[in-house]
Parts: sequence; C-alpha cells; structure tokens
Amino acid sequence: MKDLREYYYKSPGNPDRICEQITENIISDIAVNVDTDFKSDIYTIVNNQVSVVAGRIYCGEYRPDTEQIVKEVSETLGYTGKSRRFSSEAVRHINLIEFIDDVDRFPSSPFIKSYGYACDETIEGLPIGYIISREITHNILNLDYTGLDITTHVTVEYKKDIPYKIKTINIEYSLVDFEEDPKELLHDCEVLFNGKCDNYINMLDDNTKINTSCFGLGGPDTRVGSLVGTLIPTGFGMIRLYDFLGKSTNSVHRLSSLVARQGAKTISKTSMCNECLIEVSYGEENEPTTFNTKFNKVVGTPSFMESNLQDIFHFNKDELKDNFNLSELKNNIKNTDEYFGQQYLDDKDKNILPWERLNKIREFTPF
Repeated sequence: MKDLREYYYKSPGNPDRICEQITENIISDIAVNVDTDFKSDIYTIVNNQVSVVAGRIYCGEYRPDTEQIVKEVSETLGYTGKSRRFSSEAVRHINLIEFIDDVDRFPSSPFIKSYGYACDETIEGLPIGYIISREITHNILNLDYTGLDITTHVTVEYKKDIPYKIKTINIEYSLVDFEEDPKELLHDCEVLFNGKCDNYINMLDDNTKINTSCFGLGGPDTRVGSLVGTLIPTGFGMIRLYDFLGKSTNSVHRLSSLVARQGAKTISKTSMCNECLIEVSYGEENEPTTFNTKFNKVVGTPSFMESNLQDIFHFNKDELKDNFNLSELKNNIKNTDEYFGQQYLDDKDKNILPWERLNKIREFTPF
C-alpha cells in the first residue's frame, strides 16, 4: 500500500481561519486586561453578515468588546466595504458568551496537556506537504484576480517515511469579482511554485495532477466557518499543529507548547532522529505529571534523548519562562499569526521567533 499523506493550508481570509483569529484575539484581549488567571472555552462561527461568539469565560469583572474585535479582524484581513455582506462595516455580531463569576463554577479539567512537533523534512521543521501548500496559498493570494479565501491541498507520496513525489495539488479559490477568472493560470507551475517553493518543484512529474475549483467570492459571504484547528499527517499519524491559546505569555499551556516545539525542532535537526513529538501533561503540582515522546528513525536510546530534553529545556511550571527572554517573547507572540514553521533569516539564527531557534542544538550534539 502506498503511503500517501494529504496536507492543506487555508488563507487567513478563509472562514475557519477568520474564526480562529477572532477567538485568539478575544482570549488575547482578556490576557492583556486581566492580571489574575482566567479560563476560557469559547468558539466562533461566521456566515454571511453574521458572526457569533459563544462558550464560557471566567475573567473577573472584565468584559471584552467582542463586536469591536470582530470588526478589527475583518478590517485587517481586507473584508471591508458595505457592498460585501460580511465586512467590518456591515457585520452583525451576536455575543452568546456566558461569563462565569466564580472560578470554582468553571467546568474544567485539573490537567493541562501541551505538545510540540517537528521533523527534518524542511528547513522550517515541518512536513514538506504542509510547507508547499502554505507557500502555494500565499503565492495565489498575491495574484490580482484571486480573492481572500484560498485553500490548497497537497498529497505527497512517501517511501520509508521519506517524501518522494507530489501526487496531487487541489486548489479552492475565490475571486475579487466575477469578471476575470485565473483558472488556467493556476495550472502554471511557475505561478504556484514562485519563490522558495521552487526548492520542491523537482517532486513534480508528468503524473502529478493539478485541479482547481472556484467558488465565487468565497469567504464568509457564502460559507460557515467554525473553530477547527490544524491537523497534519506525520509518521506518527494525525497530530494537531497548534491550539487556540491566545497570546498571553503567562499561560502554562501556551508556554509549554512553545518550549515543546523548540525541543522537538532542536532534536529533529540533530543526527539522533528525523521526527519528534513531545506531549507534556500538568497536574496541580509544579512538575509535569507525564512526559511522553515519540521519535522516528532513532539513532541511540529514546530514553536517553527524552532525559536530555527534560534536562536542557525547562518544563517545570515555575521554570517555563526561563527558556525565553520574556520581553522578546511577548513582542513576538503579539506580532505573529503563524506560530510555527518560520524560516531561518540569517546565519546566526537570530531574527526568527524564539521558539524556532536552534541555539541549544550543540547541547544535544557536543561532539
């Protein structure tokens, strides 16, 4: 049986991504304005001219202006103008959040689970199919005729856990208007693989199929979005790439995920393995209750590598912040919507997100 893995990437203007950003921004707004710990379990739906935010939040006396947040997200993405049924000017917002007044009444698990994943297939430390689908999506967004809602699906064939060739590229796209449709243009590999995607064009062959599907103006004008998350296939099966945690640097869940991502990326870039998944669970104590790791193509002893990860990266609740410069971390989280998979920008590996750096790789490979 062939090992086929399908990856996808949705543009920021896709309804699901709009919902993610609204939810993240609400949680982040609370984090900025509330000094004490807060708890949230909310989700967003958008359809046509309506946005709905529902769920439960404990955040003391503070109440986020969810309608203003929805309008700001819409405007930032480019959904503006009263002619659109969903825009910063025309959207009708419904707030169904239940604000819990007592933290003890908030139904939540006493356990927190975070995870970090990385592989050595690309310089970004993510599977090649995900990176290709992301870059193709952004390349299409740069065209004059396409709208804000683009999704690219890429199917990659693997042989012995190594990416071998691209089997299919399926593109769902929206238009700026109905007068010009770039359908034929989107079959041009020079358009799709513009820029650093050229590194992977050798994975195409005569049997690679490129399919396109246009759904008009797209976006929340015509479809419902919801909070879905991003799942990517790996050598371990399907894993979640990121979660909706807001941009607070005080969240144990958020910080632990960033540390786990850096640890997984660091060890996957050594000669000790080519793929790593870290899962950490926290209970009421400061120490993690469980620390689970998975490695692919291991050279050495997995238990030794797991022990090294815990020695080099600090997963204790009280020490999580010691992994990063906190002021730098706050600025980086505040100014990014792409949490994982940033490319190296210089030889010294400085101008990238702190959790993407490989500054501790020598501690794993002192020889």
